[in-house]
Amino acid sequence: MLAAVASKAAWMAEALHLAMAYFSLERDVFISHWLPERQKELARQTTPESWRNIVESLNNPVQQHIVTDDREKTNVLVLAGPGSGKTRVLVHRIAYLVRVKRENARGILALAYNRHAAVEIRRRLADLIGDDARGVTVLTCHALAMRLAGVSFAGHTEMLDDDAFKKVLQQAVALLKREGLPPEEADEQRDRLLAGFRWILVDEYQDIGPEQYELISALAGRTSQDEDGRLSLFAVGDDDQNIYAFDGASVEFIRRFESDYDAKPAYLIDNYRSTAHTLGDFWGKVE
Repeated sequence: MLAAVASKAAWMAEALHLAMAYFSLERDVFISHWLPERQKELARQTTPESWRNIVESLNNPVQQHIVTDDREKTNVLVLAGPGSGKTRVLVHRIAYLVRVKRENARGILALAYNRHAAVEIRRRLADLIGDDARGVTVLTCHALAMRLAGVSFAGHTEMLDDDAFKKVLQQAVALLKREGLPPEEADEQRDRLLAGFRWILVDEYQDIGPEQYELISALAGRTSQDEDGRLSLFAVGDDDQNIYAFDGASVEFIRRFESDYDAKPAYLIDNYRSTAHTLGDFWGKVE
């Protein structure tokens, strides 16, 4: 009996000590002392500062609505003109998934048209969510295809042409579509290739070509009868602009997105790159 009372008294004393520490210590000191094993997990909580950086800093209700969309298994197309913040919305959407929705960063794949764009997305993401950005896969379609197909062009770059890259894209698509495999092996192969990805985000969707279109379609499971096997697809682009038409890219694919993925588009119409003064000067010269 006395032992039970003593144990209860010790527990109450510990609880009181904890409560006093909670209200008297700085947050970092409290976590370091009382929750040393949970520091990494707690760092991903949505703090007021994190919310401000990811959502409120956008200063545009439409952008905020797109970034904070909490619908499950929903495909989204963001149509926007130059300077309207397409890539920024994509980056903040990834940050929102990681820090607010608590999605596993390793389940997120972002696709950029070229290496420069991929580097820029990684940089912006690191600025928003720090080390958690390392878990997000950011690649070009060609780099992803090479990874999926197990192909490397190291030491042979001077001999490469467009056909070589197209063949790799086609190989990757064939693997994702599990062509010629029995159902069980096909499912195992797709799961292995997807490596846990749940979300695909594509920057500058208007600049993809036929091979990239097929790769993204195969990744997302567009034609799959198994709804649980489909990935959520988020794409941003400008259906009035296409700077890579010479390379086979076509705005046809962005215009088919709605029917391809049963998606309702969102629109960004504010231009943050051109000032009213600059536009006024332009129209004055035209007139």
